[in-house]
Order: sequence, then C-alpha cells, then structure tokens
Amino acid sequence: MRPEKISSDVVKALANNSEQAFETIYHFYKDRTYFFFIKFCKDTDQAEELLQALFVKLWEKRESVRSDTNFESFLFTIAKHLALDFLKSKSREELYELHALYALSPTPNVTEQDVYFHELQSMANLAIDALPEKRQIIYRMNYEEGLSIAQISETLKLSPHTVKAQLNKASQTVRLYLRSKGEVILGLLFIPYIF
Repeated sequence: MRPEKISSDVVKALANNSEQAFETIYHFYKDRTYFFFIKFCKDTDQAEELLQALFVKLWEKRESVRSDTNFESFLFTIAKHLALDFLKSKSREELYELHALYALSPTPNVTEQDVYFHELQSMANLAIDALPEKRQIIYRMNYEEGLSIAQISETLKLSPHTVKAQLNKASQTVRLYLRSKGEVILGLLFIPYIF
C-alpha cells in the first residue's frame, strides 16, 4: 500500500545528497506535480518541461530541505512559482508580440486587437494609478523599470522588508482590480518581480 507522504528519513537523506532518496521522491510526486502543471498550461509538452524544471530545482535546493518541515508544501511552493513564471512569461510574450506586430504594421488602420491591447493597458494603469503614492512609486520602479527590491530599497532609503511588503500589497490590489474586470490572465502580468 502506498504511503500518504514521504518519510522524514527520505527527506533527510535527500538533504544529504542521496540520489536514491531523490528518485524515491520523484516517483512519489511525479504524477501529482505533472497534473498540477497541466492545469496551469493546458499543454502536455510544457507540463513535462515544468516537471523536469521542478525536480532540477529540487535537486539544486536539496541541502536546504529540512526533514522537520512540511516537505510536500515545500515542493508544491516551488511548483507554484514555476507555473506562475510560465504564465507570466507566456502572457507577456503574447501581449508584446501583439503590440510589436501592430506597431510595425505598415497600415495605419487601427485593428480590433490593437484597441483591445490598449484597453488592457489602460485598465491596468487605472489600477496602478489608484495605489497610494509611495506604493505606486515602488510598484512602477519594480514593474516598469525592472528594478530589484535591493535597488528600490537603496534608491528610496527604505528597508528591503518594507519594499517587499509594499510590492505584495500593490500586486494584490492590481490583481483584484483586474480580476473584478474579468482580466485574470492580464492580472498575472502585473505580478511584481520579487528578486
């Protein structure tokens, strides 16, 4: 009979570089994590890639795994971040490609897609403009200028903890606003870069 969870001894062995423990964990979780990824990307090839990325990352982080914590929660947190990164990059690429396509188009006619793209951008800007001033500045520095938490912290003379907290609050506000307008995927584009 299959156990409900991986034993702490296996997790401890993984942290001590055991390839056998890694294989045990892989076979125990591969199906569940694969179906988790399928829900996100709706593409079997991409789900396979994300599955591989998950276990590569697990192996890279093996020494930081603790046997006295919830290993499954640890593993699925990594999986969630990989899935969100995939959705963010996919959606950004699609929007940028669409924007570039019409920006470079030789015809001056405004198309339906072009109008939609600008409506989405305007909707996002409304949500960002409604943020409190300091939070808005931090959010724009991160999202629009691509500055890291450390860079924003240094520029604004704030603690990294404060910057990260403000980014998380801003991101939540923007996502809720866009979700209320039915733009769930667009909401994923405006998750800040937490690095």
